[in-house]
Amino acid sequence: MTGQRTFASSVEELDMLSQRTQARVLIVDDNEVVRTALAGLIRGDRHFAVVGQATGGQAALGAIRSTNPDLVCLDVQMNDIDGLSILEQIRDKHMNIRVVMITAQSTPHVVQRALSLGARGFVIKPFTAEKVLRALHRAVM
Repeated sequence: MTGQRTFASSVEELDMLSQRTQARVLIVDDNEVVRTALAGLIRGDRHFAVVGQATGGQAALGAIRSTNPDLVCLDVQMNDIDGLSILEQIRDKHMNIRVVMITAQSTPHVVQRALSLGARGFVIKPFTAEKVLRALHRAVM
């Protein structure tokens, strides 16, 4: 039948499209072990590309300017500027960037504040790969 696409070719086209349009992810956490773990599991998902890592709030702001991420994985508690302040700056200056909080700070106040500032997801440490990837996928939908 002329003009009809096969299922296989449609899947191949979707794969090619997803590779061209990977969400660019910046990881912000002051703990190197956490950054490394997040980078490894995110790199394992073909829908995402890790474009940078930052160890704190100041470094995050510079990395946002230099890497132009689509998505930021952001810890709340860091040595210099807390993650909620960074989230607020992202909301004010980079409205197109989506943020998923990945933190051990899970009090109702912190969760509510993060969501009110525009966080698209909230993952509590310790995390599983499934929880992180599910939150990231939901954030970019």
